[in-house]
Order: sequence, then structure tokens, then C-alpha cells
Amino acid sequence: MEYIELPRMDENAPIYKVSNDMLHVKVRVPAPTGEGRPYTEADILGELNSYGIKFGVRKDQIREIFEAELFMMDVEVATGKAPMDGIDGEMQILFNTEKKPKPKVREDGSVDYHNISCFEPVKEGQLIAHYKKPTKGFFGSTVYGEVIKPKPGKNLPRLRGAMIRYDEENGDYYATTSGKIEMKQANKIDIFKIYEISGDVDYSVGDVEFEGDVNILGDVLQGFSVKATGSIFVEGTVEKAYLEAGKDVVLKRGMQGAEEGTVTAKGNIVGKFFENCIIRAEGDLSANVIMNCDTEVEGKVTVSGKYGTIVGGVTRATKGIEACVVGNMSGVVTKLRAGITQEYLLSYERITGEIQDIKKEIYMLEHISEMLNQKETKNKITLDELDKKDSVGKTISFLNRQMMKKKQERYFVGEAINESASCKIVITGTAYPGCNVFINLANRLLKESVKGVVFKLDDSKIIMYGYNEWSEKKRR
Repeated sequence: MEYIELPRMDENAPIYKVSNDMLHVKVRVPAPTGEGRPYTEADILGELNSYGIKFGVRKDQIREIFEAELFMMDVEVATGKAPMDGIDGEMQILFNTEKKPKPKVREDGSVDYHNISCFEPVKEGQLIAHYKKPTKGFFGSTVYGEVIKPKPGKNLPRLRGAMIRYDEENGDYYATTSGKIEMKQANKIDIFKIYEISGDVDYSVGDVEFEGDVNILGDVLQGFSVKATGSIFVEGTVEKAYLEAGKDVVLKRGMQGAEEGTVTAKGNIVGKFFENCIIRAEGDLSANVIMNCDTEVEGKVTVSGKYGTIVGGVTRATKGIEACVVGNMSGVVTKLRAGITQEYLLSYERITGEIQDIKKEIYMLEHISEMLNQKETKNKITLDELDKKDSVGKTISFLNRQMMKKKQERYFVGEAINESASCKIVITGTAYPGCNVFINLANRLLKESVKGVVFKLDDSKIIMYGYNEWSEKKRR
């Protein structure tokens, strides 16, 4: 801290220093020489007053100078009061915002699908958040008695959400309806309607189609369909039925599809087992067993647990596959396909060609538009040509919008192609003969059992690493 020396009364007078922030004053009193009248407490108090220093004067410290003979030493004799800035507003969220449908791996390596926490429920009138309002802070004072204003705390924006109520006086937020509560954005709470079926989806219920989430406490029987714009949660077993969710599908037990049962989701799919099913997801798939299924997900397939097994069928996952056991000792054909297919590459080429065609058409129309503009400038344009000029301009705008959409579509396909180069298939246990591994356009058929391996693409060929070797490589 820097100090500024105040002008002295005379050359033998004490030296007074004030800190830059004007919150501290120090004095250095000369030692008595035996000549003239020595300085007293009253002298120091009087001189402080003459300097205009009147707040926070430390009489105890001044007395200490003379009692303890603290001469020729800098002693603080006045202390101002620093302002206390206000505290920013704080939002206290009173429900679990991290809840995601994910099975828990037990200590013995098995997976608990019975106690999956599917969603965070909320009741109408429930307190869901509290806002601690910002404080104004406390004023301070310099040693000269000048008021120092504190910096007030900042307000936070209010929580947004259609089904919440804010009590301005108490800073409390309440749910105005019952359902499922989520907070996926920093200051936005969503409460979704839930259609709860207390038993099975059977003839007493019929096919279900609901705008929101569906929570089924029983089974979904053969021949019935459940469609939801939100997520679908099933406590029991799903038979040869059809499930379609705009978000996630969570099956606490599993699904026996009898080769026709289908589950599709725009989010993730979680279940204990899937047998003879058709599975489609834009997110990830998590299971304990996948048997003879036709699986295709845009995310990752994880078959977890001590005996996490994929047997038979085709399992496709754009971002990779991880399992403990693949295939069986009988050599049943089990196809694992990670990364992209030929269709992806053809799609990228097709979209690129479409963009080029649109560019050519725009170039041709812009040439026509320029010619018509020149005619209009020279007042040589006809009424029909004016109409044509307007039509050409609208077509150019439309084509530009189409080209932007195509470029965005190509970007996402290109991202998938780039990501696929690093995807892998991990087998922590045993992969049996009959296991056919595909990564992008490369293929490798296993003719003998292998244990603890990682399949990775290297220069268009599938290379097999030992799992421990791969783990060590990753750590480095």
C-alpha cells in the first residue's frame, strides 16, 4: 500500500502519511530531545483535526506512542471504514438437475436396471427454486469523513418456464402443474406433462399416443403401440410392440420383440435386454444383452456389465461399440458395424453435386438480372421484363436459401465422416469366431476367439490392439 506524506507543520513536527485509498493514517513522532516542550496526545489529536482527519481516530494508538515510547516509528493513528460491496443474487435450484436415465454398475460388475432413476417428478405447488436477492452492501468512510459508496450486488435474470410461478416478495418459484421437471439451460425450467398408465398397455388401454412423456408401470403387450413426443418409461417388459419417442426410451426390464417389435427414439435408448428387436436411435444405446437384433444408432452402443453380451444380428453405431462378450461358442454370425456406411459417402457426394447445380442456376439468373437492371437504368425495359426481373429476384433468393440448407446438411454429414475415422470397437471380454467387424468401409472376420481387444481403423484397414495395450496408449 502506498502512502502520501502530508505537509509538515514545521521541520521538527511529526510526519503524517495518508494511504492512497484514504483509509489509513500513520504518524512518526520525533523522540524528545530535552529542548522545548515535548509532543503530547493532545498535540497529535489537534494536528489530525487541523489536517481534516476526523473519522476513525485511534486514541488508544496515540496513547500507546507515548506510554510505550514508540518514537521515530510509523504508527497507525486513524483507520477509515472500507465499504462492503453487495453480494450478487444467487439462484438456489431445489431439485435434481443431473438426473439421466443410466443403469448403475454394481460392485460385482453386474448392472442394476431395476433402479434406474428415470426422471425427476414434480407436484403442483412444489417449491422448485429460491432466489436470494442481491444485497446493496454497506457504506464506508475515509479518514476525512467522506462517504464511500459500495458496489451493489448484481441481479440475476429470472428463471424462464411456462409452468412455473414466481413469488416476487419471497423470491420463491413454484410448479404450477405436476409432471417431469428438467433444467437443460442455465435459467430455464421445463415441466412436461406425463401420462401415467398404472398397469399394462393392453386391450383395456389400447394404443397410446401422447404429447409429452408416457410412464408405464406395467408391461406393453404384443400388438400395441406407444408414441410420445417426449420420453417413454416402462417398468415392465415390452413384447412384440412398437415404441416411438421424441426423446428417450427407458425400459427397466427389456424387450422381446419376436423379430418385429420395434423401439425408436430421437434421444437415447436404455434397457436391460433386447431380444429379436428392431432398434433405432439418434442418440446412444445402453443395455446388458442384445440378442439377434437389428440395431442402428447415430451415437454409441454400450453393452455393459460383467457379462454384457451381443449375440447375433447386426449392431450399427456411428460413434463406436463397447461390449464384454460378442458372439458365442457356437460361432453364430454377429455383425458389429461402427462408423459410416457407403451411403454416407454417397450422400456427401450427392449433396455436393446439388450445391454445385444450385450455384450454376444462381449464376445464370444473376446474369439475366444484371441485363434487366441495365435495361431499367436506360429506361428501355418493358412491363413484361419488369415482371420477369421481379420473378428472377425471388427465384435467386429462394435458391440461396436452398443452398444454405444444403450446405448445413453437408456439414453434418461431413462431421459424421470425420468423427468416424476415430471410432472404435472395444471388446473387454471375449469375441468368438463368426464375429464380423466393420469400421467405415473396412471389414474383418474373426476366425478364432480373441480376448480383450480394441478394433481401430488405420489407413483403411482394421487393426486389432490388445485392450491393456490400448488403455496404456490412451493414458500416455
